[in-house]
Amino acid sequence: MPPGNLSSWHSDPYCLTRADSRLRGLGAADMKTAIAAMLFAAARIARAPESEGTLTLVFSADEENGSSYGMEWLAQQGLLVADGAAMTEPSGLGQNSWQRLFIAQRGHCVAWLVARGVPGHSGELLSRDQRASYAFVKALNALLEADPFAEWVHPVDGTRPTVNVATMVEGGMVPFAHPESLRACLEVRVIEGMTEELVIGRLREVIVRAGLSDRVTVEPASPPLNWISPGEQVRDKRLLDAAKFAWRKVLGREPILAVMTAGTDSSHANAAGIPALPAFGPGSLGVAHKPNESLPEEDIGLAIDIFETFIRAYHRETQYV
Repeated sequence: MPPGNLSSWHSDPYCLTRADSRLRGLGAADMKTAIAAMLFAAARIARAPESEGTLTLVFSADEENGSSYGMEWLAQQGLLVADGAAMTEPSGLGQNSWQRLFIAQRGHCVAWLVARGVPGHSGELLSRDQRASYAFVKALNALLEADPFAEWVHPVDGTRPTVNVATMVEGGMVPFAHPESLRACLEVRVIEGMTEELVIGRLREVIVRAGLSDRVTVEPASPPLNWISPGEQVRDKRLLDAAKFAWRKVLGREPILAVMTAGTDSSHANAAGIPALPAFGPGSLGVAHKPNESLPEEDIGLAIDIFETFIRAYHRETQYV
């Protein structure tokens, strides 16, 4: 991710800084700390390997753009081969790491809403309801007020889909002319069981009920961002037992099972037939992707310990019941 507004950073984003018992820098929480911890944990395993099992570390690119040049490509090429996996994405939602043991995640569906109207000079005496902006605002407001996925609730923790309206807005050339069309991006965070067809259909139903279907359309975005699968809830007992054991042993508390509100590459592992924890690493979404990204200084040591313990527990299944 880019650093954003450099003037908002309290230190050089490209230089790791210790401040107030936290490590601050671009990627500190998502997910450079996790990468470093993976390497240290793997080195410990290499020095004292388990009698059975293998360990593969995958460092893939393009995750923020749908992973078509990363994990998706690896899965399509048949290069992902494993019995279980853990994405070391941030496992926190506030300021701290490991707030929840995420055993499922949300995916997303991206669509474009396009409103059309009569173009022309802004000084022209024409009824405002004939302009694209009128239908555009009415449609956006209808989507904001609607609850098109009310019956969808994830069984793990009650997580629901969310409809994010107008995350991007496009249209118009100059301030003094009404455009022929305006468009807005609609991003829906989806849960397991939902499909792209269902999502697009429900969004269109909102437009129809608002009486705008003659001037407003909803169409899927171009691949690969049109649909990123939420993947599958982890039900593999060996993987879950190893994760829970590592959590208890290193963090000293019982894990709370939950659904990751964002999406990770675990869906691509699922597509390759591999059960995968969507987020098991240090860091938090609450501080990632923004200036002064940071995490508690102690988390790098905890991450190394929890990764090593998880790997060993998975390879010694019968000893960690």
